[in-house]
Amino acid sequence: WSSRPSRNRRRRRGRRPPPKVSHPPGWHFALPGPKFTRRYRLRRGRCAGRRRHRPPTRESPIPTPAEYSKRAKQAARDGNYDQAGDFYRLAGDWKRANEMYLKGSHFELAARLAEEMGDLPNASLYYLKAGDLAAAGEIELKQDNRDKAAWMFNKAGQFARAAELLESLDQYAAAAENYKKGG
Repeated sequence: WSSRPSRNRRRRRGRRPPPKVSHPPGWHFALPGPKFTRRYRLRRGRCAGRRRHRPPTRESPIPTPAEYSKRAKQAARDGNYDQAGDFYRLAGDWKRANEMYLKGSHFELAARLAEEMGDLPNASLYYLKAGDLAAAGEIELKQDNRDKAAWMFNKAGQFARAAELLESLDQYAAAAENYKKGG
């Protein structure tokens, strides 16, 4: 056992304040010790530099639809159509957002937006253009176009799903063929 206190005990006691040093008036900036280190000032709750009063900003922290539209126009001018579509979508202008997605050939985004808007025929078309046949088949199922959905599932490689749909349409030969492909 040593007579020296353990580290934990030293930490619990806290740091000692810097020693008082007498100095001539006006020489306080030349005092030695930790009083003038940045760490000591921050620990005592003061900033290292002087605080300057900043007037409150007039801008609202939440962007308005007009600001989103302005950003969308800028993004479209720069040729960044997916970002322009996103900004128009945030502004609430879904029609323009869809136009931007289509102009930039972002068919997946256009399909999702059309699906949210309830425009299922166009959503299916955009999913087809994007190459996502399974999603297009799901949309066709929502529209109750089971024969179209079965064809899309077949082309997407989901043979069991296509076979089930064909079986419900009483097309047993095509369903058996899909079951064979699916294994």
